[in-house]
Parts: sequence; structure tokens; C-alpha cells
Amino acid sequence: MGYLRSAFASLALLSGFAAAAQTASAQTFTSVFSNPVTGNADTASAIFSVSNVSGSYFLNVTLTNTSTFAGYQNNDLLSGLFFSVNAAPTLTPNTAIAQAITNPSNCAASYVTVCSGSNVNVGGEWGYAYSASGFSSTNLTTSAQYGIAAVGYSSLVPSFGSAALFPTGAQNLNNNNGHLQGLDFSLVSNSFTDAASANNLQSALLTQGSVTFQFALPTGTTTATVSNVSFSYGTAPDGSVSASTNSSAPEPAGIAMFGIGLVALAGVRRRVRCP
Repeated sequence: MGYLRSAFASLALLSGFAAAAQTASAQTFTSVFSNPVTGNADTASAIFSVSNVSGSYFLNVTLTNTSTFAGYQNNDLLSGLFFSVNAAPTLTPNTAIAQAITNPSNCAASYVTVCSGSNVNVGGEWGYAYSASGFSSTNLTTSAQYGIAAVGYSSLVPSFGSAALFPTGAQNLNNNNGHLQGLDFSLVSNSFTDAASANNLQSALLTQGSVTFQFALPTGTTTATVSNVSFSYGTAPDGSVSASTNSSAPEPAGIAMFGIGLVALAGVRRRVRCP
């Protein structure tokens, strides 16, 4: 009888850890865009996860240009991301942190220092827009309600001309042109080089590698299931592609908790076997 009680207790323990791992899962979306203008294979990824900070929940989105070529044209720049979330919660843009900026010395004079190095706050250069009916243009039509972009997308309906920025500590790093102007701060990969690129991208202010966006979730919203993901390129946008892969995996914290559960189960089994 004691053995059965221990076995049931172990099963409940493992179930609890499995549930914890599930709620800590991240969704990863990837795409390959055979760019008809440049002939390049533009690749990208977006990782979505939910974090709990002192009882407040946030949706975190890491957008990465994963392309492997060095020479870019304007149409190769990853400039936006569109997605849907189950139950359509109200998202409040919080922060946008870039891995690095190319040619940081070309930022506005007073912001050259904050443009340099890693983990650059680009909240003043990326905007967030919501549309219950989705977004549409010649090269992008999606029913996704949420959009993030580094450019104004003037031909998109609705456009990002009045998009909300990511305000926490954000500054207009290129104040000569204003927010969401041109292709500044769009994403290139770590393979990008000035020398190999065209269309005046030499010495351009671009986000290199990835940028992580954080949104505050409404009170009571503790999970988010993402779908209908699209990546967009260029200024109009000039091209777009739907995500071709969606995978979910436990985050490290969830894996660690599950591992602790296995250790606990092993301990219970040892105690049961001892005379």
C-alpha cells in the first residue's frame, strides 16, 4: 500500500513539473524567402515566449535575420514581423533591445555612445501596430492583428505612420530623419558586410543579428499561443513570406524543473525499495 501511495505521489510530482515545463515553452517560427528582386535567400526566425516578472506577465519576441550572404540590397532588409495571438489580448509595447548596430558612429551626435556595443535600446526606432482586420498591401496581405516594423510602411493599410513605439528609455537614435523613416534599423544578419552591399547600404544604420521586443500582457493573461506569422522585407513592404516552420520546446527553466522532478522520482523509488 505504501508503494502505491509513493507511486501516485511520484506521478503527481512529475505531472506538476511537466505542466511547469509546458507553460514555460517557447514557439519558434522560421522562413526562407527566395527574393525575386535580389536573387538572395533571405532567412529569418522569430521566437515567442512568455515571462513572469514579479507577478507581471510579458510576451517576448526575438526577431533574427539568419541569412548567410554578405551583400545586401534594400529588398533584403528584414523590416517587419506580423503575427496573431490566441484570444487577441491587448499588447502594450515595453522595450526593444538590439544585439548590435552597424556603423554606430553615424547615430545622432548625442547618441553615438548608446548606439555602440551590444544590447542597444532601439525602442525609438521600431513601432508596433494593431489591426483587428489585419494588414494589406501589394506584397503583403495577412489577417494577423499584430505588427512590428522598423519602417513606416506607407503603402500598407493600416500603415505604421502613427505606430506606437517601444517607450521604456527609448531615444530617437537618428533624429535627423525622425522615427520609422527609410530603412534605418532594419535587420541584417551577422554575415552582412558594408563592402559587399549595394543601394547606399554602406555605412547605413542597421540592426545586426537580432532584436528582442517585450510586450506587457493584460492582467490575468499568463500564456500566449502565437500563429499566422509573416516576415516582411524592404520599405513598402517590398516582399513578405509566411513562416514555414513552427516548433515548441521547453525553455531552460522548464527543462531544469522537469529534471528536478525526475531526480525526486528516483529518490522516492529508492526509498520504496529500501527495507
